[in-house]
Amino acid sequence: MANFPTIAIGLPFVKAGGLDADAAALITAAGITNTTQINAINNIFKDLKGQGTNNSTYDFYSRLTAFWLFVGGSAAAHKFNAKDPRDLDAAYRLSFSGGWTHDSNGSKGNGTNSYADTFLAQNVIATNTNGLSVYFRENTARNEIQIGHLKRPEFYATEIGMGYISGANTKFFGGDKYDQNFGTTNYTNINGLIRLNRTSLTNYKVYRNGVQTESLNYTANTITDTTTLLIGAERRSDTNTAQSYSNKTFCFADIMVSNTLSAAEELVYYNIIQAFQTALSRNV
Repeated sequence: MANFPTIAIGLPFVKAGGLDADAAALITAAGITNTTQINAINNIFKDLKGQGTNNSTYDFYSRLTAFWLFVGGSAAAHKFNAKDPRDLDAAYRLSFSGGWTHDSNGSKGNGTNSYADTFLAQNVIATNTNGLSVYFRENTARNEIQIGHLKRPEFYATEIGMGYISGANTKFFGGDKYDQNFGTTNYTNINGLIRLNRTSLTNYKVYRNGVQTESLNYTANTITDTTTLLIGAERRSDTNTAQSYSNKTFCFADIMVSNTLSAAEELVYYNIIQAFQTALSRNV
């Protein structure tokens, strides 16, 4: 029998090789009909599973607790956790608050009152190995948090942020203790894929675009707080409010619980995310 390209019923034409079932679930939930977007989503799912053009070795998909692709041009499409695209808090779908702008580039905060609730609680991610990622477009520095949670009054945090230290120097910070989490690298270019990767009880590393920029040592704290992480700001636990709002355009974000990446995997992971953004003409 002749082999023909797979066509998903109810969806535009998909390249030979077929539509990944998990990709199809997200595409259907988000109501995406644009062929370029469908192909980009299909390819990133295959790449994350180690079955694609940009990755045939590592299984990242099983290690991801949640990831958001921000494809579809609206809050209704951007909200879905690609790992579990049900419209439920328990599925970690985003709830956008404040002044967001949604378009083909992703979801842009206004830096004043915008944030997205992930519904993923701080105590879930507070493990000895974990990871957070954000991909954003603007190369503009300001004091803000890209994804995070701050436990008050102890000042324990799980977050990726950036701020001005000693005047004009811009540094990324993260981890799980607010008063020990500033790195040493002064960044000129800050956009792209930023990853915080806790590799052990006593160490975490910061990566930009697949390249390690710093490694910091301190012992992880046990955090039992059940308030949730935000994208585009940080959740302050004692008041259950948002603060440190970001004005960046988010094109990707993820959370890994109880999983970490090696240095070799970090570069492959970046190449996957960058290929996805390039396919959508929003790469930086």
